[in-house]
Amino acid sequence: MSHQGHLLLEHTAGVSAAISQQQETAADLFALEHFARLGGVPMGVLSNYMAAWWQDPLTAARDGSSHPVSPERIRALGQRLLSDPMDFSHGENDPTHEAELVRQMATMVLSLADQIDEDSFSTLLRSDVDRNYPASSFDRACPS
Repeated sequence: MSHQGHLLLEHTAGVSAAISQQQETAADLFALEHFARLGGVPMGVLSNYMAAWWQDPLTAARDGSSHPVSPERIRALGQRLLSDPMDFSHGENDPTHEAELVRQMATMVLSLADQIDEDSFSTLLRSDVDRNYPASSFDRACPS
């Protein structure tokens, strides 16, 4: 859905990293608004960003990445979900129950953003990855 957001919001390629990051957040929020119009719970939001972050936990979002899994980007989604959970549940069979699930999901999304934003967590993760999966062993792990 966010790919369609890029098209409909007339985003262009070849812009600075900062502009590209703004476009990513705008496309994410565009996708959320689509779910809000439908009244559906965007269940994949949390798992999508958790998977993206675990795939590249040390992304240099502030150093020029154009598609950051940054705390700011994730926080924007969590805040939108939390702002009015009923937006994302009015089309469900039990809107009140689903709105509570949206609140819970939003809280988890915001918690993920906080964890990513915590420098000590990234430092710990980096040392753990280096210790358990040293780069020097990569050439033996993948066939040429």
